Amino acid sequence: VRARRDGRTWAEIGAVLHVTRQAVLQRFGGASAATTAATTGAPPPPRPVRSAGPKAVELLEHFFNRRWDELRGHFNQQMLDGCSVELLASVRGQIPGLAGEAVDIGTPHAARLGDHTNVEVPLTFHAPLAFRGGVRLRHATGRVVFDDVGKVGGFFILSQAAPTP
Repeated sequence: VRARRDGRTWAEIGAVLHVTRQAVLQRFGGASAATTAATTGAPPPPRPVRSAGPKAVELLEHFFNRRWDELRGHFNQQMLDGCSVELLASVRGQIPGLAGEAVDIGTPHAARLGDHTNVEVPLTFHAPLAFRGGVRLRHATGRVVFDDVGKVGGFFILSQAAPTP
């Protein structure tokens, strides 16, 4: 409901959920969730974890600045067990070779998906052009997934072929 209210298209919502526009329209189209809840007596849909957007930006900054303990301090137990400091450092070490250093962390967009809050944050990297002396911008998305108690249950840096609008 919030995504539609914010002007997101069914295709954009489908892309976040990794399903087709038609599947999202079938599942969420028609009457709004608030209207449906009011008429059926069902509880309203859960809201995203409080301050999830700013918290996701903070965690991405910890990652890019190699502050592993501060980052992992927000992980749930499953993430702590599966994502060591060495793994984080290895992934972080690959980014300069692939995209350059981060130059901009954009405005986060939080959405509730089931029991989790999914936050997508646009990232812009700058990569030097070896033969021209210029700079090429590359875009990616930081995705931080919070569980129902606000701990990080997923942390991703997703590359993009082209920037999202």
